[in-house]
Amino acid sequence: MKTAAKILLLFIVFFVTNSCTEEQIDSITNCWGQSSKVEIQYALDPLNAKKITYSVKYEGSGSLSYIIWTFGDGKTAGESLKVTHTYEAAGTYEVQADVTIVKDGENCTVTEKKTVKIN
Repeated sequence: MKTAAKILLLFIVFFVTNSCTEEQIDSITNCWGQSSKVEIQYALDPLNAKKITYSVKYEGSGSLSYIIWTFGDGKTAGESLKVTHTYEAAGTYEVQADVTIVKDGENCTVTEKKTVKIN
């Protein structure tokens, strides 16, 4: 079993070191690092339980370039850091924000999801 683990480890190291250029590895790690700095926030409308205002909180060192919102009910919106959406029916929805971040001249798209329950 130990021999198999050693062979697997050697294979992984060989594959990783020979499959990506240093620039590609930097790009992947920069993008991965930015994903932990993106968060979907939301606020319920006090007058309409099916109306929610969503926003993206970003605390990274890049800049937000573009956002595509998917509300979980088949409807989408684009570009805005803050959007308001009204659901037609009560239920549980998965909201998704595909956030494009520009850092060091590179575009990185991060997908953040949040589940919301509409009464």
